Amino acid sequence: MVEYIGNLKRKGYSVGILSNLRLMDFSRYRESINQIKFDYLFFSYEMKAIKPSKEIYLQVINTLKCEPNDIIFFDDSLENVNAARNMEINAYQINRADIRDTTILSKILDQYIKECSE
Repeated sequence: MVEYIGNLKRKGYSVGILSNLRLMDFSRYRESINQIKFDYLFFSYEMKAIKPSKEIYLQVINTLKCEPNDIIFFDDSLENVNAARNMEINAYQINRADIRDTTILSKILDQYIKECSE
C-alpha cells in the first residue's frame, strides 16, 4: 500500500485518509499512518463529525477546495460509501483485503483516470 500511494503521489495526485479512528486509538496506528505520508489527514475526533454524516464529507470537500466529483473515496462500509455518493463523491466499497493487495484499487483508479482524460 505504501508503494502504491507513493506512485500516485509521484504522478501528481493528492492522497488522504478519512477515518473514524478515535483519538485513543490513533497512537496505535500513528507509525503506519506516518509511513504512508498522506497529503491530507481527516480524523473524526478532530473534525467533530463521523462517517457517514453529511458534515464530515462537507468538511473534506471544503478543505480540499475541489468539486466533490474530483474526489475518489474507498470504504469498507456500504453506508459510508452511499453517504459519500449522495454528496456526489466517487465512492467505492472495498474490503480490507482489497486495500492491502491494491489490485482492486488500481483497477478502479486506472478506469477513473482514463475516463477523466477522455
